[in-house]
Amino acid sequence: MNKPFCFRTKILFGALVVGFLNSPHEEIGAQGTNQRSTIYPSNKFVSSKTIQSSIGLNKPDLFQQYLGRAGGGFTSPAYQKVSQAMAKKAIIDAKNIGVTYFRISATGYLPAGYDIPGDLDLWVENPTEYWNLFDQMMNDLMANGIKIVPVFVWNWTQFPAMTHEKIIDMMTNPESESFKLLTKYIADFIQHYKEHPMLYFYELTNELNLGADLDLVASCQNENPYPELCLPISNFSTDQMIAFTDSLANYIKSLDSNHLISSGFSLPRPAAEHIRRYPGWLPGGPDWTPDSIEELQKNLAEIHTGLDIISIHLYNGGDHERFGVIGKTNADLLNIVKQIADSLEKHLYIGEFGDVSPFINQDPNALFTQSVLNKIVELNIPFSSPWVWEFYQFASYLTYDNPNTFYNIEPGYTDLIIEKIKEANTKLGNSIPPIQSPDTTAPQVVLTWPLERATMDSMQLIHAVASDNNGHILKVEFWIDQKLQDTVSIPPYQILFDTTPLTSGEYEIEAIAYDPSGNLAKYTTNAIHVGSVPTGIITAAPNPCILQPNEVLCTTTISWKMYANPLKMNAHVYVSMDGNPATSMSCGALIDSADAPWIQANHMYEFLLYADSTGCTDDNRGILLASATVTALVTSVEQIGHETPTDFRLSQNYPNPFNPTTTISFDLPKANYVTLKVYNTIGEELMTLISDNLQAGKYKIKFNGVGLASGVYLYKIHAGSFIESRKMLLVR
Repeated sequence: MNKPFCFRTKILFGALVVGFLNSPHEEIGAQGTNQRSTIYPSNKFVSSKTIQSSIGLNKPDLFQQYLGRAGGGFTSPAYQKVSQAMAKKAIIDAKNIGVTYFRISATGYLPAGYDIPGDLDLWVENPTEYWNLFDQMMNDLMANGIKIVPVFVWNWTQFPAMTHEKIIDMMTNPESESFKLLTKYIADFIQHYKEHPMLYFYELTNELNLGADLDLVASCQNENPYPELCLPISNFSTDQMIAFTDSLANYIKSLDSNHLISSGFSLPRPAAEHIRRYPGWLPGGPDWTPDSIEELQKNLAEIHTGLDIISIHLYNGGDHERFGVIGKTNADLLNIVKQIADSLEKHLYIGEFGDVSPFINQDPNALFTQSVLNKIVELNIPFSSPWVWEFYQFASYLTYDNPNTFYNIEPGYTDLIIEKIKEANTKLGNSIPPIQSPDTTAPQVVLTWPLERATMDSMQLIHAVASDNNGHILKVEFWIDQKLQDTVSIPPYQILFDTTPLTSGEYEIEAIAYDPSGNLAKYTTNAIHVGSVPTGIITAAPNPCILQPNEVLCTTTISWKMYANPLKMNAHVYVSMDGNPATSMSCGALIDSADAPWIQANHMYEFLLYADSTGCTDDNRGILLASATVTALVTSVEQIGHETPTDFRLSQNYPNPFNPTTTISFDLPKANYVTLKVYNTIGEELMTLISDNLQAGKYKIKFNGVGLASGVYLYKIHAGSFIESRKMLLVR
């Protein structure tokens, strides 16, 4: 299902292949057939009564944390140290609430395009070191009783991108380099871990069924300004997907017949069988006519051919409302899906579920998540895992109020939902670690920023994550060179530390976490302060500038600040256009702002802040402190056809994640004055895309995120009494 970071963080990184449009394009060639392996029987169905139903957690970035590639892909030893510590904390915290398994991306996510570094580079270049790191993770999991559900194809373009092929090559050609590389990884994995007690069951893909029968090629070409990222993309049919996953399942069973296999699929689209019969690459396609319950059963049965576990992902967006199931907190669709799974004699895995409207950080009650948990207990669903656990995918210091944490489950932020997970697991018959009395276990704490031996800013963010086995942190103290600077009692555990009074040198930074029983834990790092070098920031607002179709120039305001002036330097602001030398914009004041009223569409401007003691000449600009990139966008809303919709609707943007363009669609059942605005995660308005009177109809508008940083943004529509917002993810 279309989720936020995962949602599409997951994604995150296969940004081009998730959340597709339905643009028509030429038909792909004849559907391929697969003859890759001997047909092995499906693992014998075991009644749900013999499986201890339990609720796990999605922790897709777990191994990327051990690699040091989570949190923006940093690979330095200092970052790897921190991310590994955060991974171990996540494992221990899961154990403390009685969770016994994680769903993880074994292969990672990247690359999404040709000739781009990826999460499997170490496996290719030094497999011994790679598997040693995986062993380290498995040992930490085993020490805490946490099993894994490894997913092999999380990003569908990953293996084709590594071998300069396309998705269809991997799916239909057993001699393709991408298919051989994938099966080599699977063979390596099974060789290492098929006897490991922490291997729960296998999962083949992540939501591969959401891409079947749609015109992915046209969507990518039309929506992505970087054509090189479309090279691995290809169209594929449901039948080709079935042959591919059946082949992978048979291959896994030939190597390990003792573990069950799940598809990793999402809940099928409401029109999955109709689209299958009339796909998106045909003229006028795809056919979005809703499927019947019988067609849903047919789809679930056929796409899970040869598999033991039916996987669905379920969020409270529009796709879960079908067959009379209405309401954003209504989980009754699981009644139907569970009956189908039972009739097919297959286990059911709700591989992901959660609230996306409103997000969990906007409504801590997460009513849909609670409804799903209640339904899991009522129906005794064997496998399930909410999205997502202690997820710091973009940076180790991005907390619950920052990008990518709209849906994050984490101690201190979502304690109510954590208690509901514990309660549901208890009702399913699972044991939860009891509250200690007296409590003698130290809490968990990791100082996540700054990194070891990093150079500190003049106003340095110091950030820690902390949790306790008994569910509550009393306080976190921050010490600099054995001097207490501040105490924080609620998350986010962070302070801003003014380093300007410090002399040059190395400083010890320590975070000390206390639980209510007085137990404490410490995490220490060292950072460097360079007192003689100025630092500064430069920003632009609005960015991007928004031009109406009849406008030529746009105005943005450039603001800057130099934090230190030890050499009596000037703040020198220099601007270039499209990478070509331009001219100085300002010289002198350390803190100031200036308008740039000459921003043109289809050009990129870079504003650079230098510390300059020579008079700010273009030839000698000084010491570069910071930069800001600015673009201008021409926006226009386009009406789609002449159909008058029956309800107001704001659709999920496509593609999502995006880089840097995406399309936002909405329906108006009657004429209204409409505003469509974009906000950051702390509620600041970034830009207005629409402010106009519109007639009834279906509309779409293209949004360009050039100039914005990677992260989560909100777009919000207001039309009369109709107000709705959705999340979108920009991935650079």
